[in-house]
Amino acid sequence: MQATDRSAQRGYPRLRRAGMQKIAAEQLGLSPNLMGAANSAGDILRYVFFHSIALACLMSIFVTLQAYVYPFTLMVIH
Repeated sequence: MQATDRSAQRGYPRLRRAGMQKIAAEQLGLSPNLMGAANSAGDILRYVFFHSIALACLMSIFVTLQAYVYPFTLMVIH
């Protein structure tokens, strides 16, 4: 039994997924490295998406404050 097999049995999903990606890539005739890179890009995009949503919420709160709350309305140039 290899180290990666034991790690996958202990419940490390990332290692288990990497093994499944390698098998799938080999069966499809693709590069296992490209399959792993595509999965990593998906993880990064998920965090970028949540960051964009949080930034949009904060900016909408700030714009609302500038429109309706007295000390913040002083920042608006007329």
